[in-house]
Amino acid sequence: MLFRPTTEADLDGVTAFAVDEPVSWIPADRYLAELAEGMYRPEWTWIAEAGDRVVGRALWWGQSDSEHPIALDCLHLDPSAGDRVSVAAGLLEAGHAAFARQGAPKPPRYNLTLPNGWRDDAAVASAVAWRRRPLVRRGSRTRSSA
Repeated sequence: MLFRPTTEADLDGVTAFAVDEPVSWIPADRYLAELAEGMYRPEWTWIAEAGDRVVGRALWWGQSDSEHPIALDCLHLDPSAGDRVSVAAGLLEAGHAAFARQGAPKPPRYNLTLPNGWRDDAAVASAVAWRRRPLVRRGSRTRSSA
């Protein structure tokens, strides 16, 4: 599995990435608009590749004048990626290590905005559960808001 930041050549794959879960979904038009404004950036957009296929993406966001990303906006993995927790952990660690090398004082936060009663919705609860595990592995504290 290869984890890397994107380049301009990856743009179509990043925006076409299929999302089938009800959390952290960033539509292509929003991504492209905020990319043009500098709130998403290629060096803050990381992908996981298995062979020649993109099987995961992590989209970090910041203000247009931010030196470093402020928050992880979106973390998605294709079900074919295998062990989602391990792949997500690798993707997050690669991105966070790169940000630290670039002088980021701490890893960006990851907040999920969830609907009221999300724990009672099996699809949402499952999507939250696998996303929390790689963060907990790193010693991060997680917080969900409704």
